Amino acid sequence: MRVISQKDMPVIIDLPYERIGVSQSYEDPNYIIGFDTDASDDDYFYLARYSTPEKAEKAMGECRRCYSCFNAKVFQFPADEEI
Repeated sequence: MRVISQKDMPVIIDLPYERIGVSQSYEDPNYIIGFDTDASDDDYFYLARYSTPEKAEKAMGECRRCYSCFNAKVFQFPADEEI
């Protein structure tokens, strides 16, 4: 499955889910971040931003549900107003 960042992020990220870790940011729980699971550094990139931590958590749940569907090919983090 491909994971794509929100459309309004400064940089569009499009990576295979199997190569990245995805989580809510500890520093700002309104953000969803991604990181390369094969990298040895602590670098991460922003995938989405939401107006509340609860919306970010809900978007994470949608990503997990999409990944659990064996026929899902792509998941793009929805815009804040779509959550």
